[in-house]
Amino acid sequence: MTNTEWKFYLKAEDAWNSMYEDCESAKHSICLEQYIFNNDSVIGNKFGQLLIKKAQEGIKVKLLLDGAGSYLFTYSHLIAEMRQAGVEVLIFKPISIWRAYNYTSWFFRDHRKLLVVDSEIGHTGGVGINGRMKDWRDTHVRIKGLVVKEMEQAFFNLRAKQLSNKPQRYPRTKDFSETFHYVTNSPHFQRRYLYRQLISSIRSAENYIFITSPYFIPDLAIFRALRMASKRGVDVRIITPLISDHAIVDLATYSYFGIALRAGIRIFTYADAVLHAKTIVIDDEWSSVGSSNLDNLSLLFNYEGNINSTDKKFAAEVKAQFIEDIESSLEIRRHQWRHRQLWQKIAEVLTWPFHKIL
Repeated sequence: MTNTEWKFYLKAEDAWNSMYEDCESAKHSICLEQYIFNNDSVIGNKFGQLLIKKAQEGIKVKLLLDGAGSYLFTYSHLIAEMRQAGVEVLIFKPISIWRAYNYTSWFFRDHRKLLVVDSEIGHTGGVGINGRMKDWRDTHVRIKGLVVKEMEQAFFNLRAKQLSNKPQRYPRTKDFSETFHYVTNSPHFQRRYLYRQLISSIRSAENYIFITSPYFIPDLAIFRALRMASKRGVDVRIITPLISDHAIVDLATYSYFGIALRAGIRIFTYADAVLHAKTIVIDDEWSSVGSSNLDNLSLLFNYEGNINSTDKKFAAEVKAQFIEDIESSLEIRRHQWRHRQLWQKIAEVLTWPFHKIL
């Protein structure tokens, strides 16, 4: 397989349908990694029953779920049914009442959303297995090509880490694509590959940087790189939700707006639906799609994974999605933002001490 093929899905329901069809057609293996997997009547139980059916047919089905994001699932009857049918279910860093005092157990989560079928078809993006996300505006990509081998390796590396409780190295597959890579991020400083690529790409931008993120709480290095890019004439635009699924995080996001606007960064708030997409495109040359939000929690504390690409057609599609989303967004003007209500200004300031963990 030398060429890369892809298809984007911009709503969770469409992504679920594609993932379901690929799992249903699986002939050898299914590797599914999710931060959130809910046993709900909208999608979770449907996926669970399909994985049980495929395991009973002799397909190797491996499931890696985060212990915090999928907390309710770990206590549902579905997990027992899966294991009885032969599905290998592994919970990443399980949450336990007797470990609640240990604050580190609530961090360093597996936030990735990854599916690999038969080692040939990959899925990734921001879509979780959660019925309430059905109508959210998200970005999910189905992909075929050599990059799928990297996605599968990343799955098995993190799975091995949970089994052995030791950090795992990320061995690059011998066969690789020059234009597509599945780049992971880790709480370990030396393994923040996605974080370092992002900063490097922002610093080298010449024309534009278009970012879509449901939460915008960057660390100082990334925020400074964005401000410096804007000041040297790069068109920096950011789309965030008008209202996300976390009110406190919204206030923390708003707290960056004033500084960003003074630097010339243009900010838009998406109003059509809950925005959960995580994409970046720079200069028609580099783009990134995956699970990572542009916040401290994702970039410094979580396990994340994005497809980073230098393919111009891929970048053009991500850019087109961004331009279309701007048409459904409201631009925040600097003079208007200065006159927001006093209570909001105070609430924003109160979030600053917590930015490093949001």
